[in-house]
Amino acid sequence: MDSVVEPVKQEPIELKIGGMSCVNCARNIEKGVATLEGVTSARVNFAAERLVVTADPQLVSVEQLSAKVKELGFRVVTGDQDSQADRRERNWLIFSALLSLPIMPLMWLMPFGNGTIWLIALLSSVVQFTAGLTFYRGAFNSLRNG
Repeated sequence: MDSVVEPVKQEPIELKIGGMSCVNCARNIEKGVATLEGVTSARVNFAAERLVVTADPQLVSVEQLSAKVKELGFRVVTGDQDSQADRRERNWLIFSALLSLPIMPLMWLMPFGNGTIWLIALLSSVVQFTAGLTFYRGAFNSLRNG
């Protein structure tokens, strides 16, 4: 009697991904995760920040997927980290708004003469290199991943 080997049932694994800044980031994650042995498909929903992987559970674990995502320059977010990330993003938005709002009236009124330009440059640079750092990190990861 021939023994028939039943195919292993592949359950989808869903992970929340953090650190994506564009659709190309999602594509890089899909391509990178798809290279793991045992992965049948990998799909990233950029808007929902979700990665859904169909894989052989005997060959691929959640830890391996998380490690691969981290290697690609992104992070897997748990429930507690998710709320912390939301608070951090909200705080960066408030910080950016508080420093950015005075720029337009300063441009119109020029209360400090030519020195106003330096104040505007300072305010915008602080916002760009603090709150905008997320963009630069994403760009660096995209360049590094090709």
